[in-house]
Amino acid sequence: ETPSQDIPEFFYHATYKELLPGIKKTGLDTREVQLAWDDSKPGIVYLANDPWVAESYAETSEVVPDEWIDEIVILKIASMDLDEEKLFDDRNVRTDEPSDTFEYHGIIPWNIIQYND
Repeated sequence: ETPSQDIPEFFYHATYKELLPGIKKTGLDTREVQLAWDDSKPGIVYLANDPWVAESYAETSEVVPDEWIDEIVILKIASMDLDEEKLFDDRNVRTDEPSDTFEYHGIIPWNIIQYND
């Protein structure tokens, strides 16, 4: 089922500086990592259509160490580089309004991620 909302030109994923070395090695792969949210599912990368939305989720995680919250980094991914068949509405958002977030069911390789150090 394709997303009900418009697919933006770019997606954004907020993470923590501490996790960057692993992401550079394996890409955004959530199959075997500690997830930042209790309702996050392994194997799903959560993406936002706006960098501020992505950052707001990272800022409010309750399961990462407090000092990580000061070290949030925003990763940018061109939607044309993703497999659209793996893109879905974020099922954690329970509202009739279009969501700002998406689920990507798969791994996003580092070579398609834009990051400014």
